[in-house]
Amino acid sequence: MNIINLPDILIGTRVPEYNDVIFYYHVSDDVDYRTKITFNSHCITLLLSGKKHIIVGDKNFFYDRNSCLLFKSGNYLSTKIAPTDKPYHSILIFFNSTALERIRHKYQDLCNHSNSKLSIQNKISISTDSYLDNFKTTIKEIFHDNSTFSSRLQLIKFEEIMLYLLEQYGKSVIDFFKTPTSYSNESMFKKIIEKNIFNLSTIEEMAFLCNMSISTFKRVFFDLYRVSPGKWIREKRLEKSAYLIGVHKKNPSEIYEEMGFSSLSSFSQSFKKRFGIAPKQYKTRGKF
Repeated sequence: MNIINLPDILIGTRVPEYNDVIFYYHVSDDVDYRTKITFNSHCITLLLSGKKHIIVGDKNFFYDRNSCLLFKSGNYLSTKIAPTDKPYHSILIFFNSTALERIRHKYQDLCNHSNSKLSIQNKISISTDSYLDNFKTTIKEIFHDNSTFSSRLQLIKFEEIMLYLLEQYGKSVIDFFKTPTSYSNESMFKKIIEKNIFNLSTIEEMAFLCNMSISTFKRVFFDLYRVSPGKWIREKRLEKSAYLIGVHKKNPSEIYEEMGFSSLSSFSQSFKKRFGIAPKQYKTRGKF
């Protein structure tokens, strides 16, 4: 699975040049596929249609068109889930630290006080309201009108939405984007692993979420768990398989893909090696 670097991949092909602020209208007919995304800038995403599943750190989120997504620069795993009658549509607003600092400096009165009743804190999403819905409509019309969405106009529209967020959420908006994401400490590393055992299909995805190379990830993992990540993950998945078969009476054919096995036969062989009997026998005995 390749890594998509945003907004870098758009520059020169879909976006003329790199600016401090970039608005991009995204349409996709693809559904239900996992994408590794690295945001090299911060990003505000406004969903117009379809749904999105995001994995960041130890958290999983599902969003629809009523959500405004906030991404600080970093790594994310994303799955787009489009509706059956229309493709996935979203508006992406990329902005770098320079643009954020200009906003902080211009609106110091809002950024230096935390008297807002609402706070973004560590949220990755806020609910849209009439203002954000109207904002989305305006940006959509600019793109669909084939008008030149000049960099000056983009700066103004970015300032508009940031000012609105500041008035609603106060300094927590600036704090959210300025606080770096770090997964280097032991407790956060373990949270990412243990919360995503059944969400992530490969060690590569886990390493990506931890912002580590695969070799570094494997070394850190072994230092903490004293076993290789592949062996540990397989053991946990087999334990859950035994629970689903023995307690919930699931058929092996229903769960082997969910548990990360490529075929029913390989699942059955691994299960028998671990528990001493075949999955079907395990289900009949009701043993766990």
